[in-house]
Amino acid sequence: MKKITLVPILIIAVMLFNLVAQSANLPTDPNPTVSVLVDCSSTEILRNASSIRTQNKNGYLNIMKKPASNPYADGVLIYSTADTMYRSAYACVDQNINVYSTVGGSTYVSSLSSDRVVKTVGAYHLQSSNLYNDLASAKNELDRITSKGLTAFIAYIDGRYGVRIGDFTSSELASSKISEYSSKLGFTNVSYSIESANNKTDYNNTKDFASIISGNETKEVNNFPTGIYILDGNGNKTQKTGSGSSLSVVGEIPNCITLINNDTGNIIMEFESQSEILSVSSNDNALIYHRNKDTDGECYVGDLNFTYKDGQIRTVNYAKTQDYLKIVVPTEIGYYKIEALKAQAIAARNFALSKFTRNRHGDVMLCNTTHCQAYQIYGDYYINNDGTLREDRFKYVFPAVDETIGEVGVYNNRIAEIIYADSFGGKSLTDADAWYAWDSNKGTYVRPTPNPYYPSVTDPFDTTKNAFSFDYSKQDLYNMAYNGGANNKYLVQFPAQIAAMGISTIEQIDVIRRSESGIPIEIDLVNGNNRIQIKGAINILQFFRLKAGEAGAKSPNFNLSDVTLPNADGIFTISGMGWGHNVGMSQTGAMNRSDAGQNYKDILQFYYSTNLKIHKIS
Repeated sequence: MKKITLVPILIIAVMLFNLVAQSANLPTDPNPTVSVLVDCSSTEILRNASSIRTQNKNGYLNIMKKPASNPYADGVLIYSTADTMYRSAYACVDQNINVYSTVGGSTYVSSLSSDRVVKTVGAYHLQSSNLYNDLASAKNELDRITSKGLTAFIAYIDGRYGVRIGDFTSSELASSKISEYSSKLGFTNVSYSIESANNKTDYNNTKDFASIISGNETKEVNNFPTGIYILDGNGNKTQKTGSGSSLSVVGEIPNCITLINNDTGNIIMEFESQSEILSVSSNDNALIYHRNKDTDGECYVGDLNFTYKDGQIRTVNYAKTQDYLKIVVPTEIGYYKIEALKAQAIAARNFALSKFTRNRHGDVMLCNTTHCQAYQIYGDYYINNDGTLREDRFKYVFPAVDETIGEVGVYNNRIAEIIYADSFGGKSLTDADAWYAWDSNKGTYVRPTPNPYYPSVTDPFDTTKNAFSFDYSKQDLYNMAYNGGANNKYLVQFPAQIAAMGISTIEQIDVIRRSESGIPIEIDLVNGNNRIQIKGAINILQFFRLKAGEAGAKSPNFNLSDVTLPNADGIFTISGMGWGHNVGMSQTGAMNRSDAGQNYKDILQFYYSTNLKIHKIS
């Protein structure tokens, strides 16, 4: 009896162990928040100003706070431009900012000088001593101040609200207005908050006094009677109890971000906090658009967080995975082929969520460039300018993303970091065959350990797209190896090798080894008995790109014979097909398979093999 009952108990124990192990390595939230570094070119770019606006022409900006310790948290609203319908702003460091005009009449901002400056927004302001616990009270004070003909704005200051007046380019200019503005507002400016006039002392000579600002002069008033008093600008008692309001100069504050209206150049508000992050989003049904003066800009879902780093602003996008995918998927693969859209949704979800424990940019999971592959959202919006949804996105893309919510490809109880590209020309690679590394210490190539979910296969559904052909002379190939190799991390060993050989041309190209699908993964550049070895399909692609760069060869799927010789004119014609790295899923093949009636799981298991299991997070 014991033997009969032990077996199922053992099986149950093993199953429970596997479930615990699996749950320990997989997220439990099917729709977690992802983070995307907005300004990036392999490494992050910090700026002194970035432009944001709503994609919806009727949208407005919601300005929020988040704890610095948890930027993934939901934002708490602290201010909105709904009442003014401002839909655009510059997020700037707290320094003097120049607003420029462009040829078309639009504006951008910078702290740098230019002969097209429209106005300078000063970093120094006069701040009222009154701080408020709620925005409504601060707005009442703002209305009172602006009714006196002064320009002012709301400042969020470490959990409370204040009002700041004017924008001056220096502390001295701001100070010179204290008396005038205090008179207009009925403010008293005393250097100490009067609690007990008998006990106020000069820190240098311990003399009892209060310092009164009147005009441009400072008066000392001694021997106050005991009690609490409010003083006017001449030091005379005006009120027995209470506390007076005063103005003080603030400016160029660390961790303070200024939001400037794109259209007028006026300050909307300032955000100053040591423990919280400024986060900006748009109202419902409006994407938020980000740009700097170097780019045309991109649209994002979710929030844009702005923080200080090295004296400049770092911009990071935080969005729910499902919202993020509704931008990524159509940009990657189109809008209409539903099973291909589902396959792409899972592949892109895998790529993003696998970064939770392997952040490429410090505390941020992804960037918005091809360095991190995903979030290629340039100009692709699912919301029209009037705030309505685009039908092509709503009809096909949204269902593909929603119906696969929480579905991920899993290997060894972990979300696999799977990749994909446009087209492979009918042949795919293992990741190990694609990415050899050069070990300068050993003076040899090193083949990485392959991932078992990247097979090398031939694909009849992806054979006709992105053909290319380029001509190279014998001298071209030599120059590419000798001159170009010095500036390419994949080929840095070439110049020394060529110098030791004493050759001046490349006479022949030999294919030494191919992948299982037939792509060259090891070639020799030959001159007589001299051979320059290149291993790894991507290293070979990088070599043939040295002549024309990104405009050159698009894929490592080259049509090279085992021995390739130049024609009678000394020209090598190198042709091939595909666009991308040829590892993982071919998006062209996935779309064609969808047309042929294959479902998304069949598509994924062809490109990633049955070693990749589809798991639903719930």
